[in-house]
Amino acid sequence: MSYICENNRVGPGYPSPIDYKYCVAIAVDIMADIQLIGKDGARELHEFAHPIWREVFGPMITGGPDEAEYIFESWQSTESIEKAMDDGFLYGYLLDGGRRAGYFALRLEGEKLFLNKCYLVGDERGKGLGSELIRWMLDYGKMHGCTSAYLHVNTRNTKAIEAYERNGFVKVYHEIEDQGDGFATNDFVMSRRI
Repeated sequence: MSYICENNRVGPGYPSPIDYKYCVAIAVDIMADIQLIGKDGARELHEFAHPIWREVFGPMITGGPDEAEYIFESWQSTESIEKAMDDGFLYGYLLDGGRRAGYFALRLEGEKLFLNKCYLVGDERGKGLGSELIRWMLDYGKMHGCTSAYLHVNTRNTKAIEAYERNGFVKVYHEIEDQGDGFATNDFVMSRRI
């Protein structure tokens, strides 16, 4: 796996040169590539994520496609992605053979790593790419001093829960959080040591 920084730039929203060198070094045994993006890539990420989100969450969320769309626009709008970047989230794509196979977002929180997004395109699932992406994110956190990682996953997303468990995550607690307009998330919070 190689590490590609959008336009080879560094600065706010981009990795430091030290991060760039490290990520190339840790990822040589992985089959896919990581491409980080900055704010100028937020709209394109929003458009890429939308069909993935609809496919995964439309039939899964209790409120159906309307609730899935509401949450998507709340969390994955161009503006939401840009704000998340301002709040320290690192966004990027997982590339397989040069093709965008998925996307991710993570944030360093002291000794904790928050895996906020980890999604694959439908025909890329089941190939081990999700595990490779998770391993890359965990290595990134470890390199930055994190000793544990956590994430939120919808309680009805059994395939993702199984994938996270295969990668060492365990359910810590159940959380229901109001999202406004009568919608709420229904998640397990999962964690693991790094």
